[in-house]
Amino acid sequence: NETSYQVLNLEPFTVYSFRVAAKNGMILFMGI
Repeated sequence: NETSYQVLNLEPFTVYSFRVAAKNGMILFMGI
């Protein structure tokens, strides 16, 4: 059904976004 599809679709995106944010945050931190 639609809801479970959205959740399955959202989960990898959230993990990916978190990784990108963490990587960007680390670069920013190192740049200071």
